[in-house]
Amino acid sequence: MEENFSLIFAARDWVQIKGCPGRWILKGDRCSLEEIIEQPLFFTTNSPAAPDEILVTPFADRGGLISYRQVDGHLVHTLNNVSGFTRKLAQLKITDVLVTDGQPGAILLVSACLLGEYCRYDGGTRPNNRVIAQVEDWRSKGGRVVPVCPEELGGMSTPRPPAHMCGGDGHAVLDKTATVRREHDNGDVTKQFVDGAHRAVELGSGATRAILKARSPSCGRGETQIDGSTQQGDGVLAALLLRKEIAVWSG
Repeated sequence: MEENFSLIFAARDWVQIKGCPGRWILKGDRCSLEEIIEQPLFFTTNSPAAPDEILVTPFADRGGLISYRQVDGHLVHTLNNVSGFTRKLAQLKITDVLVTDGQPGAILLVSACLLGEYCRYDGGTRPNNRVIAQVEDWRSKGGRVVPVCPEELGGMSTPRPPAHMCGGDGHAVLDKTATVRREHDNGDVTKQFVDGAHRAVELGSGATRAILKARSPSCGRGETQIDGSTQQGDGVLAALLLRKEIAVWSG
């Protein structure tokens, strides 16, 4: 059964493709993405209101993961192997691509602050138009979206003191070789972070994908707060989801 999908990037570092006027590509990702489909990628603007969002359009696929066809003058993308494609993205350390397969009932876990909920540590919110558009697309195809704030789910208030991991990232926290501590008094909040991560996974039971807040000690994917600075690693919830083989993207 064919699965319609789209790939959406968010970035502002563009270069124009030589010999292809009007087409733009994300600098630095071209070679990595060409490894996936073994063809040059061409990009078009996805939304005039958000010029940093683009739709990836592969012209062909020799690797067997992606194909496309023309229907009534429109290009319809088909992902032949969702799990294989997402594994390839993970191998290439590409974390800002969301594959939406449009399966009815598919569950997407999302950091609530990215959808406009006031649950950040400072009492604020971080609505992300790209993520909101992806969520709307997911719902329009019959999918279900579960917004979560793992820190609130762990019993912490909003607002709350900022925290960071000490001695390692979220994987180390889950392995009990690192802790999560408040910045202002070094208070240990490891239990709240771990409990909240498990509760978020329970609420999103059956989820296959997640979009989480970038660089958060709970939700960061690829970068998070460790020992007082942004370092490579995953937040506690991101690490738990990855261990359960749930694909995680940053928003």
